Amino acid sequence: MKAFDLEQAKKGRCVCTRDGHEVQILDYDYKCHYFSNNVTRQTIVGKVKLDDGEEELKVWSLDGFIHEDKRPHEFDLFLSRERCNGWVNIYKTGNVTYSGNTIYLTKEEAENGKESECVDTIKIEWKD
Repeated sequence: MKAFDLEQAKKGRCVCTRDGHEVQILDYDYKCHYFSNNVTRQTIVGKVKLDDGEEELKVWSLDGFIHEDKRPHEFDLFLSRERCNGWVNIYKTGNVTYSGNTIYLTKEEAENGKESECVDTIKIEWKD
């Protein structure tokens, strides 16, 4: 694991918690009264996949901390070196099937970027 980096996470880098749970970021610009001083702040919101398969919604500061005072917590964010995912478009010309050379962060972005010869848009995973 590496220290959390907001810009790397926005580029699709895998994110996990301090204790290794997988995290799916839902929004990097969530505005809420999250911390104790009741001031609206820009925060990160996401789902943490727990050991029992359940998911728990969490809110973090932009630097990946659960607590405003940055004291360590098991759900603080880190960059993971494990699985990453993205979306690619699949094309077919005659008998040749091939993928496009762009990996998109979302299915919607991939579908918006496809060309007329596209036969499918698929999710891929890889280890970083």
